Amino acid sequence: MERIKGALFHLGVKWESRSRNNTKMWFDESLWNDMFEEAVKAGLNTVFVDIHEALRYSTHPELAVEDAWTKQRMRREIARFKAAGITLTPKLNFSACHDWWLGEYAKIRSSKEYYRVCRELIEEMCNLFPDAKYFNIGMDEEDYTHLGGRQHVNYRQGKLYFDDMQFLCDCVRDGGKTPIVWYSALIKQYEDFKKYIEPDDIILGISHYHGVKPEHWIRTDSREDYYKYYYVNGPYVGQNMEILERDDPFYIRFYTMAKQTALDGYDTILNCSNYYEHPHNASDLVEYAMTEWPEERLHGVMTSMWKPTVEQYRDCCIDGIRLFGEALKKHNFK
Repeated sequence: MERIKGALFHLGVKWESRSRNNTKMWFDESLWNDMFEEAVKAGLNTVFVDIHEALRYSTHPELAVEDAWTKQRMRREIARFKAAGITLTPKLNFSACHDWWLGEYAKIRSSKEYYRVCRELIEEMCNLFPDAKYFNIGMDEEDYTHLGGRQHVNYRQGKLYFDDMQFLCDCVRDGGKTPIVWYSALIKQYEDFKKYIEPDDIILGISHYHGVKPEHWIRTDSREDYYKYYYVNGPYVGQNMEILERDDPFYIRFYTMAKQTALDGYDTILNCSNYYEHPHNASDLVEYAMTEWPEERLHGVMTSMWKPTVEQYRDCCIDGIRLFGEALKKHNFK
């Protein structure tokens, strides 16, 4: 099995609340092209692409913004990336926290109409991306902590949440691909997850954006410090977030809780990021994946910059790919 050496690029941005009312793409092609070139230099073999509102779907054209890409345009990109040894791979986030792109359908989750729309969209993307082995369906941060401050609160929990996750995964598998969900969706309900979702059904995308080695921990590696820095004094003030287990550092959640998923038989992809500007995150995570993670459950490593593909975020987008590429080469990740 060739392991993933991947990155997440954002074409659509209606997975974040500040972009929910956009009527045009928030996207600069010049940066997209430079990110492509950087991905080639980094030796990547996979690029996950957030599609969302940025494509004119045949099944649901009403979801597209005015200047969304045509499917023909997307096919040209798929071919260009393929010629460079990179498989473009679809991502649509169906989490209630990140599905602004679904428009009015997001208000009728778990209904017959909702299931029909989701199945049609997934089937269309599976056909559009014939070479992709995977399909990321997101499903992260669907809980009161992230959604309780909204004026319209509508999310799934308990068995219904996992039933819908299973339905979406079935749609992906029916399209010949393997579904990926973000592990952060399961942190507080892992025992229920194991009850409803079998290891053979799914791959978990496990993110860790901090230092792995103790000498690389910084002020935001403690949950207490992280909370104060971002939610009391920082950019996320007023987002209805609260900290749990104040003495629980991020590394405990990663080393103990996340690693247990692999020990329990779930296949995984480890995801780093320069979003928090941690200088050692990519290198630490790639090294940890190679030396400490259960080898038979590691499908690969990737990076996510979590910034729209626009010039104002050029440095973050390019640097994230570069740092990850340097980490792959430093540790000879295969």
